[in-house]
Amino acid sequence: MQYLSRDWQNQKAEAKKIVKNGVNLLRKTTESYNLSRDELQRVIDQWIFNERNRMILSDRLFNGTTYERLAEKYGLSTQQGKTGENKAMDRLEKHL
Repeated sequence: MQYLSRDWQNQKAEAKKIVKNGVNLLRKTTESYNLSRDELQRVIDQWIFNERNRMILSDRLFNGTTYERLAEKYGLSTQQGKTGENKAMDRLEKHL
């Protein structure tokens, strides 16, 4: 039982690293366009038509919200949160 607990803790730590790296990568991607936070928010509001995806992307970019918290906040599965973010980011990149 103790082995499972250690294994779970390692998986949890690894997942946190992945989330942190994903948020940093996403921020670097948007920073490369040299937009202020307000300008980026305006572009998000203009081009991301799905309100939930718009809020998910904004939460991830500006607040660093984890997928787990997004899932709780919006009543989604973690995968649905990731998918919403990816769709919004793909659409946003087409217009930057």
